[in-house]
Amino acid sequence: MEKNIPILDNEEVWASKVIDDYNRKMHLNAPQLMWIDVITAVLAQPTFDVKIGNMGYVFKNMIAKFVSSADYYKVSTGVFNSMIKNNLELYQLILNDAPLNMKKYFYGKDKPSLLEHMVPTSVIAKSLLALGKEPEKERVSFILRNSGEVAIILRTEDKLLSKSKMPENWNFSDSYYARYLEAGVTLEEGISVKRNDLIYR
Repeated sequence: MEKNIPILDNEEVWASKVIDDYNRKMHLNAPQLMWIDVITAVLAQPTFDVKIGNMGYVFKNMIAKFVSSADYYKVSTGVFNSMIKNNLELYQLILNDAPLNMKKYFYGKDKPSLLEHMVPTSVIAKSLLALGKEPEKERVSFILRNSGEVAIILRTEDKLLSKSKMPENWNFSDSYYARYLEAGVTLEEGISVKRNDLIYR
């Protein structure tokens, strides 16, 4: 296995995390469970090679779809204070658990916010590829489950985040909030936005 790839500390940690992974499986929705199967199958294909054509982009896009398929997205303090708190209509929709079109409220070049993956897809992809050509589905699931969530953050907050790496010595048994904590970007407790059927990356 390639040195310094942040997967797990050791096999003892892995054993305990497998149990936890299965216990929390109910938190995944049907599309996410599908993406675990798809990504596991792709990794196991003998001819799969991220160096061929734009397959590296395609693989990272699969990972992004897994994360983006979650039913709820986190919200930064900046987004809450500047875009939600004083917009009574939007705030009420969120409190009522109404599914929202992200493009209407938070996503697009005309918006001060964007959708951000808490663990960069390049970090996730590198760790998944390190599992080799016969990956155990449980290990794939563990990495993906601990790959964080989508966070709705301000573009100004995004500039504070490292773009392609997690903090030094981080691995998938650590908190996926680590990059945000390091950058000083806070997420609102108790506020999550339910997405509609559309997924934007």
